[in-house]
Amino acid sequence: LEKRGLYFDTQWRDLGDFFWVMEMVKQNIPRSVLDVRTSVFYETGDNMNLKPNAVRESGVRDSMRPGWVRKSEHLFLFAHRLRMIKSGAFWVKPYDISLYTPASPKERVTQHIAKPTTLWPGRRG
Repeated sequence: LEKRGLYFDTQWRDLGDFFWVMEMVKQNIPRSVLDVRTSVFYETGDNMNLKPNAVRESGVRDSMRPGWVRKSEHLFLFAHRLRMIKSGAFWVKPYDISLYTPASPKERVTQHIAKPTTLWPGRRG
C-alpha cells in the first residue's frame, strides 16, 4: 500500500473505500473475489451511508463520472448483475455469524442465519 501510495483520501468521510478501490483499479492492481465472508454488519436503523453527508458525497462522486458512463449506467448494472448470477452470489446457504450487538456491545453473540438473502429492502444500491 505504501509503495503505491494507496491511502484513504481523508476528504471522504463516507465514500473513502469507494475511492480507495477506484485508485486500485486505476493502478491496474490485480483483484479477486474471496469465497468467504470477511465481515458482518448489523442493521440498527442508523445507517451512516443513508445520512446527509453520505448522500452529498454520493452526489459529488456521481458528478465525477463521465457523461457516457452516466448514460450507460443501466448497462453496467445489468452486466454486474449477470456476473453475480453466474457466480451464484444471489443463492446464499444458511450460516452462523458472531457479532457485537447493541444488546451485547462487549461480547460477541452467535446467530444462525437460516434464510439468508442478498436483498436489502428499502435501501439504495
